[in-house]
Amino acid sequence: MSSHAVPASDQLLQELRQLLSEVLDADISAVDPELPLLDLITSSLAMVDGMRRVYDRFGVLISLRQLIEAQTTLGMLALQIQNELEKRRAQPAAAKVVSPAPPRQAEPLPLPAAQQHVAFLSRYMSQAAAAYNLAIRLQLSGPLDPTALRHALQKLVEQNEALRLALNPERDELLLLAADEPVLLPLPETSATTLQPLLAELINEPFAPGEVLFRAALLQIGPERHELLLVTHALALDETALAGLTGALGALYSAQQRDEPPVAAGAPLSWRQYQALAAGDAAASRSAAAAAYYRDLLPAGLPRFDLPIEQARPPVKRYEGASYRLPLSEIANSALQSMAAQLKLSPSILIAGALTLWLHR
Repeated sequence: MSSHAVPASDQLLQELRQLLSEVLDADISAVDPELPLLDLITSSLAMVDGMRRVYDRFGVLISLRQLIEAQTTLGMLALQIQNELEKRRAQPAAAKVVSPAPPRQAEPLPLPAAQQHVAFLSRYMSQAAAAYNLAIRLQLSGPLDPTALRHALQKLVEQNEALRLALNPERDELLLLAADEPVLLPLPETSATTLQPLLAELINEPFAPGEVLFRAALLQIGPERHELLLVTHALALDETALAGLTGALGALYSAQQRDEPPVAAGAPLSWRQYQALAAGDAAASRSAAAAAYYRDLLPAGLPRFDLPIEQARPPVKRYEGASYRLPLSEIANSALQSMAAQLKLSPSILIAGALTLWLHR
């Protein structure tokens, strides 16, 4: 981390006001320093963006939880930054904290602005990092060769950039690791009674900054009963893309078992190509058309609605959640699949849209 000069308190407060003015797109130069930040910044995304800019400017990491729980004011924040910078200046050179080095042979990959706050949260809040984990379970029965499976996973990682991404420990971007990055495949033994707690532990383990955003574990339940768990992060893959890799993994495993050359996967779309498409002219045109549609539909702006089950927001954002399984009849499932294919959407996106419409009623 580069050294930062310690400005005088008035100067620091002025710089802090300027920085937060840019975040809020409003002039706060005359705001009382005793005003709580939660009264000044009411958007959680703006708060994350503001603290990320504080870190980029001063090199001081502010705990969002502490900031909220302590009802931190603008003046208190300036003093906290001031004290931290003075403490670092007083430290002998040997005692200064050295930031972790990025992984070897890593190529930096910038993130779109919409994803940078996710990277920031994932780097500095373990609960937030785990909340963005995505996982898929594969039930395997019959004889299994763990060594062949590990080699198949290694080849899959070599073929897919999205399985070789890591969070940059220093900034809100990703790192693309070398194709020969080794893949680990732990083989813990478990039982039907301990399977679920072990799965939950593996799925909810946050990825550390600098760690590859993909891991696998082969859980042995019995002599010929296994579950393969694949875990990734939303910044690297979505659930549909992760599920789509299982077919390629199966083909690679079969080739490994038969001692045949690895299956030539038809050049998968790289992570960089996907991001380029998302930022291209066609995507921008679709976004502009969607924005124009809703401006015409809602000329008076977004309507305000109050849900009948509205509850007060907790003082500190939490990431706990739960799931509820609702089996669909064959008729409903067939209709869902047909509509999703017609609209060129995944069934999960269609269900999410239906839920959103229901909540807005």
